[in-house]
Amino acid sequence: LRKINNFEMLGTKSSDDVTISTSLSFDGMSFASTQGSRNLSGKSFTVDVMLDPADEPVAMTVFSHGGEEKGLRFGLTADRKLMAIINGQTVESDKPVPFNHVLREVAYALDQSGDDMTIKFYDQCDLIGTKTLTGKYEGASALKIGFNTQGIDMYKGDMLQFRLWNRAMTTNELDAYGRKMLTGYEAGLLDYYPM
Repeated sequence: LRKINNFEMLGTKSSDDVTISTSLSFDGMSFASTQGSRNLSGKSFTVDVMLDPADEPVAMTVFSHGGEEKGLRFGLTADRKLMAIINGQTVESDKPVPFNHVLREVAYALDQSGDDMTIKFYDQCDLIGTKTLTGKYEGASALKIGFNTQGIDMYKGDMLQFRLWNRAMTTNELDAYGRKMLTGYEAGLLDYYPM
């Protein structure tokens, strides 16, 4: 090319001649972070993202927020269950997610409207676990994607469509917004990184 051209990559063709979306690849040592800080103290929210983790039986961090002591971390267990660590309390989904080497939508919905916190884990828009944790999450920091504040268990694999919503989303909401490109103006969408 002799001049700069603007372009948008909408997909790539696999060896089977199937068009797939492009995604951001993490190597287990790199991560993404926002420049600004987001205050999630006492607030309900949902992290909704498409993942295709590396085929290695290790735990991985998908998203972290806050500090080491009073932090929040969403990720995957070594056997591919969804897991959350909030204020030192660890919970995981009832079932593993069958990624099978394709990008698959998962969601972590944290409801802080009651006295304690409730987290719901979703595979696509199917509920695969509901857990209750004591207390509330109090944290304001940058959003860290693929990063653990302790520098371990960082995400390795492909990621697409990272979304942060201002409420604990329901099955119907996830079904309505999932697996499609958003405009960025959807009601309740706080952060959107198509990647």
